[in-house]
Amino acid sequence: MTPDQLIAALQRRKVWKRGTQRAPHKALLLLQALGSLSRGDPRLRPYDAIADNLKELLNRFGPPRQTPHPESPFTRLEPEFWEIQGLEPSQRTELKISELHGLEAGFPECVAGLLKGDSELVSRVANLLLESEFEESYHGAILDAVGLTLPSADSETVVEESVSRDPNFSKRVIQAYQFRCAVCGFGAKLYHDTLALEAAHIQWRSKGGPNEVPNGLALCAIHRKALARGGISLDDDLKLLVSPEIHGYDEVEPWFFAFEGQPIRPPRKDRDAPGPGFLAWHRREVFRGEHP
Repeated sequence: MTPDQLIAALQRRKVWKRGTQRAPHKALLLLQALGSLSRGDPRLRPYDAIADNLKELLNRFGPPRQTPHPESPFTRLEPEFWEIQGLEPSQRTELKISELHGLEAGFPECVAGLLKGDSELVSRVANLLLESEFEESYHGAILDAVGLTLPSADSETVVEESVSRDPNFSKRVIQAYQFRCAVCGFGAKLYHDTLALEAAHIQWRSKGGPNEVPNGLALCAIHRKALARGGISLDDDLKLLVSPEIHGYDEVEPWFFAFEGQPIRPPRKDRDAPGPGFLAWHRREVFRGEHP
């Protein structure tokens, strides 16, 4: 296997799909294994250690489901880049959870050999997995959680995203909200440029969210990241929902709880208001809290 063949195999990996629901289980397991290999851990690791860590990753970065299932990606990753010691691929999906204890798994020797010492390939693989399953605000936290440090990206090592970018999306969204954060009203400028004000997708582009103003919000950097990580969301009346998992010091009250239950600052035109379908997706797949 060559580096390009590995990238191609990862790109065609099967991902569970049901509409636009998130299923980042395989990506998180592979990122965990990538971090482990990069630290010099054994190539194959016990299921129990893998599952415990993967549960934590799914709880932090996966969709807000009640019960994470680390056994599913462990047994269903493609044999091209995932080995379960002593088992043929046909035997994997028949295993019960009780039969996984004591098994060891990880990258096959050919894949591990490619990755070891090749920081560019590690970066390509990690970026591919992150960009295919996660909004950009997640990337740094996930890399920290799996213990993976990537080299500085350059034009030759960055993996192109499969989801197209619309360079005018940010401009149109920020204009629609009159150059102010929809939550707190922040709207500073440096000369003619907005400062720390960003256009956020409500339904992620990687999960079918379009580059349209009703799928966007103009938010300051703090509320932009909170939306992406599920700390805040909106109900159908465009009132702010705040996750009970948000906590901190004195700054939390004025930045979050002071706006809880309050309507956002609407866009100038009604047609640009957040679409109910996009909001429903965000509450179901990203928001870390109860919602209507």
